[in-house]
Amino acid sequence: MAKGIAQFPATARRPTHLLGFRCAVLAMFLVCALACGCGLLGQSHGQWPADVSERPTARLADEPPDVIVSSLEKLAFDNSAPLPAEVADLKDHSNSRVRAAALLTLARRGHPNALLYARQALGDHDPQVVLAAVTALGELDTPEGRALLERLLAESPNPSLRAGAVAALGKLEAKQPVLAAANDPAWRVRLEAARQLSHWYDAETVAAAEKLLTDPSPEVRRAVLAAVADWPLESSGPILFAAMSSGSPALAREAAEMLAARWPPAAAFTAEGLAERRTELLTALEKRFREQFPARASPGGSKEGLSGRASGQEHLPPSERLLAQVEEMLARSDIESLRGCGPALLDAVEYLRLHRGRVLPDALYTQVLPELAPEFALLAELAQGELPARRRASQRLAGLAKQKPLRPLAAERLCEVVQAEPDVLVWCAALEAIDNDASPAAVRLAYAGLSHPMPEVRRRACQYLADHPDRLHAERLRPALSDRSHSVVVAAIRALGMLGRVDDTSALRELSAATNEQIRLEAAIALVRLGDPAGPAALERLSYSEDPLVQAQVAQVMGEHPDPAYLEPLIRMLDGRPNVCRAALASLPKVAGHNVQPAGATASTSEQVHRWKQWYQRRQTP
Repeated sequence: MAKGIAQFPATARRPTHLLGFRCAVLAMFLVCALACGCGLLGQSHGQWPADVSERPTARLADEPPDVIVSSLEKLAFDNSAPLPAEVADLKDHSNSRVRAAALLTLARRGHPNALLYARQALGDHDPQVVLAAVTALGELDTPEGRALLERLLAESPNPSLRAGAVAALGKLEAKQPVLAAANDPAWRVRLEAARQLSHWYDAETVAAAEKLLTDPSPEVRRAVLAAVADWPLESSGPILFAAMSSGSPALAREAAEMLAARWPPAAAFTAEGLAERRTELLTALEKRFREQFPARASPGGSKEGLSGRASGQEHLPPSERLLAQVEEMLARSDIESLRGCGPALLDAVEYLRLHRGRVLPDALYTQVLPELAPEFALLAELAQGELPARRRASQRLAGLAKQKPLRPLAAERLCEVVQAEPDVLVWCAALEAIDNDASPAAVRLAYAGLSHPMPEVRRRACQYLADHPDRLHAERLRPALSDRSHSVVVAAIRALGMLGRVDDTSALRELSAATNEQIRLEAAIALVRLGDPAGPAALERLSYSEDPLVQAQVAQVMGEHPDPAYLEPLIRMLDGRPNVCRAALASLPKVAGHNVQPAGATASTSEQVHRWKQWYQRRQTP
């Protein structure tokens, strides 16, 4: 300002022009103030660089968590500048998102202590940070990091952590533990294993892909298709053909589209229409494909066909000659000739029934197939025996299915036989037999169970659909929400909550205001799991329940689905019964993003409650 005044002409500073001089000075002052004000306003409206790392004098730890995370994400992939030393300190930040982002940034930038920090973070109280530590180990190609991941995959009871370990091992291209994860009991882990198949396409991986293509979970089967899309055509083609012959029209359609994009003749295939016509077309396309792409040695050195199973045998449908012979015997009802076909008959009749829609006579099921497989012997008893015999057969069939899933033709026959069964015990055993089966026949059996006169069958049918979630189940489950049985309504709500997304949640919203408190609780939990905006509010209302069991479950769910809005009810529930207080203490660190309890320290329940209340009071104080 002084410089500006000095530059005015001398006449402007003479006493005779004092008024004009003052006006000029005032005008200049206003202009400068306006310019500074605009600059400050611009800064307050976000004209600073969004990434605080672009401000040399900024200190990351002093910024809001969202800004820190954004800066760390940029630093993780920007090798043009050295990594600020303070990033290592952020691994101990009070906000869990910041801790997670710091771990990933340190690993991706190759910090010398990244392995140590990731190993320490595996004991963090927040699952988000633990998963970030697992992912960070996948960024560090070290023997110790790989060993930690393999041990986590083998020993962790948490499916989410095992799935994270599979993803990290896939990034390290550790083939054997990834392929072994295809046998994991949790579908989320098998899903991650399917996603990692894109890294390899040798004989072992082909065998794993074929296994996962028959997985009970639709998500796993779709992931297999996405993974093999990156394989060479001669390797992915047989897998896609196997999917095109599956009983799922959606999967067959998707596989056909993928194959047609790289091999135009596949465009002639359609997943609709008569089953016999589809099978004939598929057989012709497979033959043409094998002529164009004969089996080659796999990258691993194996000479088996790329569509071969682990045993080395090629997975092909029965020969047309055998199928024609069996068709002729079936038409003549020639039981003796059918019996003379031996074990090959089982594959042939299964193919005819499932892929060509051939109706098989009861005599085949009762007189021939029982000699070839024990499940068909039990199914024959189930179809013809007296009630005690039917109950025994159904129980034994359920036990057999626990050891190994029923083959598709057996599941199809079970569905046919049991739908006409009036006995509740037989029905329950049949639903138990398809626990690990998501074939179309098993799903049809569960759908049929939804309308059974006995509520226990309807409840178990809902439970099956919850264990094998598919968005197509929503329409079938919706009527069960108004079932006359309380247990069926609860099971239907839980099943809907497992679907990931439901287009119409109006019925669940209505139930969240029902007179029955358990119904309200289940509806609120389902809405929260589905991401419905009405869910958190319904859950918060239930935090005022007079039932300590309901309160404890509310507190637990709040920790499983963290939301800042849950802080107040969780602090309030610290004054509840001991079980409610423990549940609230367990969920508060997840919702708050940090723990008021110092790491490694021990404190009584009353001390922990006191610390959380003090923290919350300070947080509420302006």
